[in-house]
Amino acid sequence: MREQDNERVSLRLTHFEDCASAIDDLFQQAYHDQGPSAFDKFLEFTQRFSNLSVYNAMLVRVQRPGSSAVASRKKWLSVGRHVMPGAIPIVILQPFGPVRFVYEFGDTDGLELKGEKNSPLYATGKLDQKTYDNTLNAAEKYGVAVIETDQYGIFLAGTASRYNYET
Repeated sequence: MREQDNERVSLRLTHFEDCASAIDDLFQQAYHDQGPSAFDKFLEFTQRFSNLSVYNAMLVRVQRPGSSAVASRKKWLSVGRHVMPGAIPIVILQPFGPVRFVYEFGDTDGLELKGEKNSPLYATGKLDQKTYDNTLNAAEKYGVAVIETDQYGIFLAGTASRYNYET
């Protein structure tokens, strides 16, 4: 084997070891923060994505917690939905290729899917600006930080966590 090939193999192994270490760290942190139920929650999440490998399901969970369904642009089009402009793709590994981009259900629009309205988070209507502003003011009054993001899937309407402020 040439020296250049040895270097390439070494880099791949180092990259694999880094990935394996990062995954192990994720599980250790989840176990530390949430106890043994963290692994059960992860398995429950991955079961929703029977079309993905466990590793790809984990990549979806890390990039878009609360995802309900993911698919490529082509697959969404085949079921009568389209990916909305500005949607941020989720990167997963593609068999025999580098990566593939998929999009979460919440990033699509089009035909209604069977069971779509069965989600406990399903809501319709428009929130008027006054109600939204009142909600933000109330949150500020009680020391609640509100950070808007589109980085969650539709099954995670939001999240809350405690901040540790040094006094």
